[in-house]
Amino acid sequence: MNDTNSDITVFRNLLEERFAVILAGGDGVRMRAMTKRLAGRETPKQFCAVLGDKTLLKTTEDRIALTISAEKTFYSLTQTHEQFYGASLRNMHRKNKVIQPVNRGTAPAILYSLLRLEKFNPNGSIAFFPSDHYVSDDAAFMNHVETAFETVAKSPEAVVLMGIEPHSPKGSYGWIEPCENPAGESDARIQGVKRFIEKPTSAEAEELMQTGCVWNSFVMIGKVKGFLNLYKKHLPRVVPSVSYREHYNWDRSRKDYNEHHL
Repeated sequence: MNDTNSDITVFRNLLEERFAVILAGGDGVRMRAMTKRLAGRETPKQFCAVLGDKTLLKTTEDRIALTISAEKTFYSLTQTHEQFYGASLRNMHRKNKVIQPVNRGTAPAILYSLLRLEKFNPNGSIAFFPSDHYVSDDAAFMNHVETAFETVAKSPEAVVLMGIEPHSPKGSYGWIEPCENPAGESDARIQGVKRFIEKPTSAEAEELMQTGCVWNSFVMIGKVKGFLNLYKKHLPRVVPSVSYREHYNWDRSRKDYNEHHL
């Protein structure tokens, strides 16, 4: 009985270290004409009900909720979009909303979110999800995310990027060329990355598909420290400025949280 209780405790603690960030700060420029027809005004696509009656953001939120709780889910947003998300995220605590003044691109948005998560659990694992994906089987998708979390638990310095097996040679997508399994990794689904290919020509995409390349989903899973180490290595100039802003906003968020919950 004691051994069983110990196993349950370990499993529960492992789950508590997992966080999600929904990347919802994009402007959706390429799809403005379509979203304007759907929403009646220019609206970033993540705040539109493109398929069915739920917005893409809400669909993403529901998918993540299959394995990660709302308390552990954060939203990367921009202040300029508050008119679109203000009502739907009204009840979400301020600490879970990582808000930039304007959209500065994906790299600063991810870093800003990482610095927020570092305040909660610097040893935690985190998954980043774009907010504009369609997934045909949410449960199967989140099972793959679970596999990625397990890989990161075994290799804390690793960052796992989920690839999608292509069904057509899409030239408008980003592609990944995989290579051999990382050292010590026995799961054939986990492969190293040889290179990234952005928006290839139709002929190039056809060749990529034939040689076993996959679409880049931009869903990434890793340890908070693992992601931050990548930034410090490859984008060292970005870290200080974003760190200062997040420190200021975290102090405000923490003060607000303490006033209402302590």
